[in-house]
Amino acid sequence: MSSEKNQDIFYKISINLLPFFFMGQLIMNIDRSGISYAALPMRDSIGLTPEAFGLAAGIFFVGYALIEIPSNLLLEKIGATRWVSGLIVCWGLTTGCLAFVTDSTSLILLRFLMGVFEGGYTPAMLYLITLWVPQARRGRAYSLFLLSVPLAGLVGGPISGFLLGIEYGGFEGWQWLFIVEGVVTVCFGVYWAMGVPNAPQQAKWLTEHQKTALLEELELERRAQNSREHGTSSLLQALKTPPVWIYSLGLFAMGMGMLGILMWLPQLIQHGFPSLTSLENGILAGVPFAFAMCTLYILGWTQDKTGDRRWHLATLGLTSGAALLLSLLSPSSVVAYAALCIAVSCSFTFAALWWPSPTSVLSATAAAGGLALINGVGNLGGFVGPYVAGLFFEGGEDGFMRTTAFFGIVMMIAGMWPIIFSKLFPSARELEARKANLEGDTVLEDDVDMGLQVPGRN
Repeated sequence: MSSEKNQDIFYKISINLLPFFFMGQLIMNIDRSGISYAALPMRDSIGLTPEAFGLAAGIFFVGYALIEIPSNLLLEKIGATRWVSGLIVCWGLTTGCLAFVTDSTSLILLRFLMGVFEGGYTPAMLYLITLWVPQARRGRAYSLFLLSVPLAGLVGGPISGFLLGIEYGGFEGWQWLFIVEGVVTVCFGVYWAMGVPNAPQQAKWLTEHQKTALLEELELERRAQNSREHGTSSLLQALKTPPVWIYSLGLFAMGMGMLGILMWLPQLIQHGFPSLTSLENGILAGVPFAFAMCTLYILGWTQDKTGDRRWHLATLGLTSGAALLLSLLSPSSVVAYAALCIAVSCSFTFAALWWPSPTSVLSATAAAGGLALINGVGNLGGFVGPYVAGLFFEGGEDGFMRTTAFFGIVMMIAGMWPIIFSKLFPSARELEARKANLEGDTVLEDDVDMGLQVPGRN
């Protein structure tokens, strides 16, 4: 397919399809973090303790991790449109049901179910992009997901703060928060079913010639990857691959810190500024994500420009951890809040810049199941972090300091990971050297067929 035709097709996909993917990811991140804003009023309303909140916040990621791989298998059998729209509607209904919980047990159960339904969405989008977008354009498509996460934090905070201030019809503000989020999500799920085709063949906004050209290019790429292993065999191979576990444990540490900070952020802010209203707290909680969008763009660019991965990650992880510890030591609430903004922005950027390393190091045999395993273990960190923080939080001021220190220490551990295991976080120059060593070797073509990630090759 010529570059000009490729550009035209990708433009149509960008305006007709990718916005659905982006909006779903945005809504998903807003819905999952709603409990972090509702936690404060729910303490008085249903007697929610810090420990129960930590468990409810974290149990989400257990359901999320369990469903990722099975969900994609069901997607292929049921069809993308019906399966994804069903997931969206189900997590929307579950979100709405949170408004009617009366105790911690029902809250924890619904949060687990919410994780199950949301857990299938992101893997489905990653898979669907491979069915629509040629390899040369996928980086730009995936970047929408990276942008949606901090954007959700930026807009979700003020929206949640506003909804918490509503008292109407016998419902409290935290109940209206979940009701509105649930209704919006269900409506989007219905809209998805009407607007997203199952495959390029069904896209009314592509001409027949464009469909043929796109499908031919995608088929050629699939033929080059025919020897890749998928399903159970690749997952078993991943379990035997030491680098997969090293990446998994590093992402697990990051997940404990980053996802823990995300769930506890409004309460950390309220501790520093006790007189804040719900709306003011939501606005302040959104500011760190504006910083995250800036650091993500700038450091994503410098990472590509310099070719460095190891020290970008190390700097982000260590800076995030150090900033959290600084927020404890500073006597000024303003300085502590600024440090919190730095910690959040660095942790989110760390998560975004993590993935180029495993995708460039793991061979296709390990990568097929390995990347799913790494992501699943990383999300389990999102269960452990908030739950352990909830245990630490018991005990007033000392509990607050223990919780913040815990997040800071695990983020510093994540920052040390690329230094300790430096060979698994190679720079572009090191990858080029590996490529040069393979030049002229007959094994090179076999490695390409097996899906070995070699710079400069698609």
